[in-house]
Amino acid sequence: MPATSPKRNPTTSPESRAGEDRCPGALRLAEVADGYLARVRLPGGFVTGKQLRVLAGLATELGDGRIELTSRGNVQLRALAADAAEPLTEALTQAGLLPSLDHDRVRNVLASPLAGLDGLGSGRDLTAIVAALDAELCARPRLAELSGRFLFAIDDGRGDVAGPGADVVAVVRADGIVVNGLAVTGIAVNGPLPMAGGSVLESGADADDTVANGLTAYEPVAAPTAPRSDPDAALADVVAVMLAFAEAFLDERAAVGSAAWRLSDLPGGAERVRTAVAGRFGLSPVPELPAPVAAARPVGLVRRRADGGGGVEPRSVTPDGLDSLVLLAPLGRLTAAQVTWLAARAAGRPARVTPWRSVVLPDQRGADEALREAARLGFGVDDRSPWLRVTACTGRPGCASALADVQADAAGFAARWPGRIVHVSGCGRHCGRPAVTEIDVTATSEGYSVAEV
Repeated sequence: MPATSPKRNPTTSPESRAGEDRCPGALRLAEVADGYLARVRLPGGFVTGKQLRVLAGLATELGDGRIELTSRGNVQLRALAADAAEPLTEALTQAGLLPSLDHDRVRNVLASPLAGLDGLGSGRDLTAIVAALDAELCARPRLAELSGRFLFAIDDGRGDVAGPGADVVAVVRADGIVVNGLAVTGIAVNGPLPMAGGSVLESGADADDTVANGLTAYEPVAAPTAPRSDPDAALADVVAVMLAFAEAFLDERAAVGSAAWRLSDLPGGAERVRTAVAGRFGLSPVPELPAPVAAARPVGLVRRRADGGGGVEPRSVTPDGLDSLVLLAPLGRLTAAQVTWLAARAAGRPARVTPWRSVVLPDQRGADEALREAARLGFGVDDRSPWLRVTACTGRPGCASALADVQADAAGFAARWPGRIVHVSGCGRHCGRPAVTEIDVTATSEGYSVAEV
């Protein structure tokens, strides 16, 4: 399949997005300075051990041996040859990482990475709702018209992915589920939301043998006409409402003759779309509530206490002896060897790639030893890691616009400002700079410039 080369204009505003969306995918490769780049979507960040091994093999055989983690919980392969598209597509399809050729670039779903693992938020696992949303998204041909920037988010009530940025946000609270300010269910379910038919991936199940596309298989169901209290029906209701927002966005975009990529690109569109969805399902808005404060994004050992609490070590041991690990990828990049190690540790429940360029390994036995192994392999494993507070763009030699090898220099800048959040950019476009950046370091033709944000 032909690769295309996206051109970025840093001055482009949402209102001027009239051209074709050139967001890369697994089918549409992006030409960059070190070859071609493929972006592989991982809805919810979920990825099985077998899929990780496939990605590590592809990075070695077709790319430069590295895998990048993105700010949307996806992964990228770099330095691909121009003829890599065909073997890449075949391998990803066989691994369940490319379930729909038409929907490759629109499967953009964030989910709270520690949902159901640390006792925070609503305490509810999001595996089932992510699987259902992805399956229904791929089952609707029209939704392939969404841009590669359109984003769904499923938050477990802690507020880590429910902030600004997503077009459709479902907040799974202990007392019910809210989608873009509309109350969809009023149930209080302890534990994971079941799938249609009652199938839920149980703790300790062999994910490599029992899941498709990284998650429990899901059969599409009809859209509801009103909210329901049965958990199976509630799952279908939430997914139907989330996708109704995407369809209403396409309707609104067509009605005003726009080529907008995001809901926020349509002036006044968000309110009109919400009104349309509320009328279709008979939903009512919920009172404006204070935004939940996201828990600290931990690195290291995460353990849910028997008393319902959670967080980062030290904590009491859980009755089942299972812990979860959160491992930071230095500058969001992993070697094939690191990914292969992750694959071996993800033999049970799928791993979760987070929007903060880390990886969650749920339900680990012998987690303390695994943490020591991860440190030896170069992962960030605690709050002393220099990689916890420094990010950088691709830089040289991967980006033709870069004026320096910023990845090689990033650790030195992090050491200069301990405790501060530092981003190092190869040029004035500041690609990938987090909103929380405190020290902005930019390469220029005369060296680096530094500014406090």
